[in-house]
Amino acid sequence: MISEQMNSNKLRSLVVSSNEEFDSILPAWESFLAHQAEGQTFWQDPNEIRLLVEYGDWDAMKVVLLWQGNEIVCVAPCIIRPQPFDFRCSVLRFPGPRLRVLKLLDSNFIFSEGVDSKECTRIMLEIFRKIKSEFDVVCLENLEESSSIYQMYKDKRSVERVKIQFVTLTAQKSYRHILAPSYDDWIKSIRRKKRNQLRRCVRVLKKNFSDQIKFIRISESADVKGFLNSINQIFPKTWQAKTFGNRQRNCEKDIIKFTYIAEKGWLRGYLLFVKGNPVCFVLGYQYAGVFEYSEIGYDLDFSKWSVGNVLNFLMIEDIYNWRKPEVINFGYGDNYYKRLFGNDESNVHRAYLSCSLLGWWSVRGQVLLNTFEIKIKNFFVKIGIDRFLRKKLKRKM
Repeated sequence: MISEQMNSNKLRSLVVSSNEEFDSILPAWESFLAHQAEGQTFWQDPNEIRLLVEYGDWDAMKVVLLWQGNEIVCVAPCIIRPQPFDFRCSVLRFPGPRLRVLKLLDSNFIFSEGVDSKECTRIMLEIFRKIKSEFDVVCLENLEESSSIYQMYKDKRSVERVKIQFVTLTAQKSYRHILAPSYDDWIKSIRRKKRNQLRRCVRVLKKNFSDQIKFIRISESADVKGFLNSINQIFPKTWQAKTFGNRQRNCEKDIIKFTYIAEKGWLRGYLLFVKGNPVCFVLGYQYAGVFEYSEIGYDLDFSKWSVGNVLNFLMIEDIYNWRKPEVINFGYGDNYYKRLFGNDESNVHRAYLSCSLLGWWSVRGQVLLNTFEIKIKNFFVKIGIDRFLRKKLKRKM
């Protein structure tokens, strides 16, 4: 644990790296989240960070805290691991160097209400520079343009001698659904064409499979194993598995992790069954008034019946009627269903803070690949074969 006085405002920093240190600051951190913090997310909760390290693929936590007197005023929740930095071009992947990646969870710091966020951000970046020998890059997976980090870097590429590289050459979209007062109010607010399209999807599925359709919500710990088994059954048939490879979802670590999340009241998942078999799933978490939409997958054999849209439509109705949150956060990345069900959006970027020469050149290589991809994509769009090629790549790899 490293502690240091940082500025004339008597801000004191603390860098936490071990489980023992984490346990010692946990009560103060939880009190900060409950009483002073604003805008924290599920991904930044200390219990979720512990799960990522103990039952996930991350090696260790690295949490930086700023204190003023006896109170926390800012937290940088991070996790770290060495991993291959694979280069990507559309759905293609190419092997890259192994980097030590520090991931800033949800790409932002957590601030106390009323604190000087600009000064806290500057100090956090200064601390990252001082401990940069421990990692090659800081991953900012979904950097919102409204965030303090983006605002600090938007007119410059280096702050406190920490350089930023934007991997996305233009702003991407992050989609949300801000809930109306009632489900009926939301239905009335969407365009008639979209409303009819969604209802038609449900009617067509019911017409073809009659009473052999089942929609269920998963939130209880007793249902976790069955939920993961169903995901495990669906996922090998999804385009994600066919493109990037399959992965098991129901190992002992996963069961322990999701059981804990369910016991905390955060798990909110959905399944759609046809003829007794699961064909589509949504995995999400509800935390602090926000439903974090984490993942969707569907059996490609049922794509002509739009089972993904059907499940999302039924899910939103359920969200309005049971433990209604304030927002559904569909997250970073463009997708048809996000545009279909979202009613709010913001600009986001994928970026890296480069802390070593290897890290800088690796990210630079990805930026060059993205530039090449955009030029090729524009050419394919021009000759009218872009959708055909992407569909083939997704399904045949």
